[in-house]
Amino acid sequence: MVKVWPTGVLVCLLMVQTATAYVNYEYFEGTWDVLPDFDSLVPVHSGLAPDFDITLRDQNDNFGFRFRAKILISVEGDYTFYTASDDGSQLRINGGLVVNNDGLHGWQQRSGQIHLDAGQPILEVTFFEKGGDNELYVLYEGPAIAKQVVPAALLSPLDVPAGQTAGCPFPAMDAVFIDPASPLNWVAPSLVVNPKYNVYFDTDPNFPTGPRVSNSSETVYDPFGADPMASATPYFWRVDVLEAGEGGQETVHPGERWTFTTRSGQIARYEFEVDPNDCTGNGHGGTYKGITDPNIIVDPVRGKVLMLNLHGQSEQQYVEVGAVGISGKTARSITGWARANTTDIPDWTNVFGFAHDGAGTNSYFDIEIDDSARYVLHVYGWQGVFCPVDTQWHHFAATFDGALIAWYLDGRFIGNEVRTLSTIDAFRIGSRRSHKTYFPGTVDDITIWDYALTAEDIRQLMLFSNFDRDNDVDSDDLRLFAGQWLDSTV
Repeated sequence: MVKVWPTGVLVCLLMVQTATAYVNYEYFEGTWDVLPDFDSLVPVHSGLAPDFDITLRDQNDNFGFRFRAKILISVEGDYTFYTASDDGSQLRINGGLVVNNDGLHGWQQRSGQIHLDAGQPILEVTFFEKGGDNELYVLYEGPAIAKQVVPAALLSPLDVPAGQTAGCPFPAMDAVFIDPASPLNWVAPSLVVNPKYNVYFDTDPNFPTGPRVSNSSETVYDPFGADPMASATPYFWRVDVLEAGEGGQETVHPGERWTFTTRSGQIARYEFEVDPNDCTGNGHGGTYKGITDPNIIVDPVRGKVLMLNLHGQSEQQYVEVGAVGISGKTARSITGWARANTTDIPDWTNVFGFAHDGAGTNSYFDIEIDDSARYVLHVYGWQGVFCPVDTQWHHFAATFDGALIAWYLDGRFIGNEVRTLSTIDAFRIGSRRSHKTYFPGTVDDITIWDYALTAEDIRQLMLFSNFDRDNDVDSDDLRLFAGQWLDSTV
């Protein structure tokens, strides 16, 4: 994302580009209390999966999977692998058991360590589900690598089905929430020697402009460089394989038409310059509750901010945003600034985030103040601690990529946790109405995103959202920015 400030200062939030990810899978059906010997069973079906994807199942109970892929290890060292599953799972590398998470159980995480040389060892993940909920996530950490879901870019299949057309597209067929900066990737056909490619790419499924690339030997096309993809837009693409024959004759093997939809990016932003409008133009404006005269004040640090409940809980002031299109297990990020007026705040007071009026494990995703007077990331049934409540400004950020929650304070990484979410699509600023608690303090520059921001994204966002204090970027702001940048890099 690029933002140009009034003086022409260019701000770039770095986004990660995701490469192709395919693993070999086998799907089985049966009733087990522990992982079976899959070698003795005949799979119901098998093929290539985008990742360790158990949604390829044909039923919700009494099934199992075996996934196998090569994983790229760039640096020799000690690595920790994790599986988080319901029911049982195991992870092997080059045939040796690393993680044993077998048996009947609810959501459970187990880990194991292994020393790996640089190269591409074979990763095997097995999983079974007998009844109830079903979940599987595979994570790792290693030298200079924070704990995270095994990145798609590191995986490649052991075997590719024979054929004369390109396969294993990334983005995968019907994929959603794709980074608009992502390159397109595919796997070369196994039955064509030295293939060439014509690549079609358009928002029109009929490709009226013809191929974007002709007679290329590359298995990647990057539309971002010459023709950036738009946000929240369906795209269509096709890769035709050109096979050289005798006498200079060329055979064209037409590819399948694939489609995907790019993510929206920033869903909403609340700057509180005048009102709780959504500054992105996406229409997710908030509504003041308990506020008849908007309490927009000028803070010496943040500029214009929203003051809530200056005179105590009896004012019952907050901002109701409501639905923004993010719920359940959907990836998301929330960020924002807050400063409490007092440290005497009722337990479980919402500052901002996804918070509804009921209960339910993993159904919240919001910044709250807990019963020990600490700022926490709260999901109902679990919390991650930011810091004790004080009366200073803090920048809070929390992300969820579909498997891993991470939280950040003042632009710095605090921790992460494997969780499964089932949130309600209800965003609120300053109140947890089920507890009748209201945040006494000021808030500013609250944002919602439909994907997990990176640590660098969050650091940049924290720095630059505090850049202009008075809506007039000048030398004072530049000096402030330079100081913040140096502080953040020390």
